[in-house]
Amino acid sequence: MPRTAVTLRRVTCEDAVRLYQWRTDAETVAMSDQAPPHSYADHLAWLTRRLTTSRPNLFIGMDDQDAVGTIRVDREYPAVGVLSVTVAPAVRRRGYATGLIRALCEHPCVADVVLLRATIKREIVASERAFARAGFIRTGGTATHRIYEWPVHHATQR
Repeated sequence: MPRTAVTLRRVTCEDAVRLYQWRTDAETVAMSDQAPPHSYADHLAWLTRRLTTSRPNLFIGMDDQDAVGTIRVDREYPAVGVLSVTVAPAVRRRGYATGLIRALCEHPCVADVVLLRATIKREIVASERAFARAGFIRTGGTATHRIYEWPVHHATQR
């Protein structure tokens, strides 16, 4: 059985190289709807903007002392958070995506959020499974994507 217990810590400047390597990994690029940064300098500019926000929204998932991935929550509306997950290439397919999602759902940074949402490419079945295992419900989609949502009040019902 895969280990999925993950704790979160805020991303720091010291994580820049690791995040860049994960983000520019070929499989990560293929799964993402966003183009990878054009350069490391572009990545650093993006990370600096993320780290100066008043709300922490970018986290590294840890399994003991090992970094296993990153998860981000962006505000779409004041009370809706949109999730983005990347599992470290070296530990993919071990259940860490579910652990990252669960840890974020219980994190204080979403205390004022009423709904968490993920938009997943239809062909990425593993991501759909990870969100479903974390308690998200498929609520819709398009020809190319599926939408999974999780009302935050579920955290108190676990």
